[in-house]
Amino acid sequence: MKVDLIRKEDEGRKWLYYSLTKKGKSILNPEVKKIQIVLALSAIFLGVGIIMLSVQALNGEGPRTDAFSGTAEPVQSLLVNWQVVAGVVMIVGATTLAFCAGILRHHGKRIAEGILGET
Repeated sequence: MKVDLIRKEDEGRKWLYYSLTKKGKSILNPEVKKIQIVLALSAIFLGVGIIMLSVQALNGEGPRTDAFSGTAEPVQSLLVNWQVVAGVVMIVGATTLAFCAGILRHHGKRIAEGILGET
């Protein structure tokens, strides 16, 4: 049965050398895949946030006051400026995800051991 976890590196020498394949490395270090997923989500959130803010800016309008009464009441103002709010939320979310990816990269194995109780 061939599972492609290691490959033989035969360079015509006396000794045979073996190395892990990409599949083998992913089994020994699963945090890398998690970090890649978190960073991809962060990039998507950042892109969507920038697009939302750009759409608002390209409309030629800054943050508006309430369209009904001319005042800036908090809830109605948020509803009128939904693109700005959504853009800021996406950018904050992207920053948070990137921060989580950094934590996973530096402390992922220790966090997993603490949560799962592994040694």
